[in-house]
Amino acid sequence: MSYRPTLLLICLFVFTSCSSNPGTNVYQGKKIEIDYRFAENIQDQSWVKVDTIEFRHERDRRVAENSEFILPTSEIVLDSLETGRTLRTRSSSNSIPMYLSRAFALINISSNDDAKNTVTYVVPDPSIASVTGKFVVQKSDSSLVRIEVPKGYPADVNVLID
Repeated sequence: MSYRPTLLLICLFVFTSCSSNPGTNVYQGKKIEIDYRFAENIQDQSWVKVDTIEFRHERDRRVAENSEFILPTSEIVLDSLETGRTLRTRSSSNSIPMYLSRAFALINISSNDDAKNTVTYVVPDPSIASVTGKFVVQKSDSSLVRIEVPKGYPADVNVLID
């Protein structure tokens, strides 16, 4: 009996499932920080993934208002109902940690309602996140948090505790 085809399939599965997308950077640690203080030119449709939760940057406010887990871009587009004109405005990247903090507060409420998922996220000092421009996250059970961003993502990601 030949085990080579089975072994080859197992190896192929293990290597492809363990590798991350070559166009991304992946960070793992018990406590991770995303520093938005000097992030410029955050593009539409760029994203941040925390574990399995994807946050997408959206330029158009109409889309953002009707979607979950949306973050602003460096430029926001607004439609004026009064004039019918489209307005563009710059957005401070320091506001992004506040959006993330609010999202994780909602995620924690949702996971508390779900008896199967009891691990919640801890976001220290969410009230000052927009002042510092930094988003820090860890899990309540001290397990690893995984953050994935596309290569060239303008915010710095730092593992604070391995």
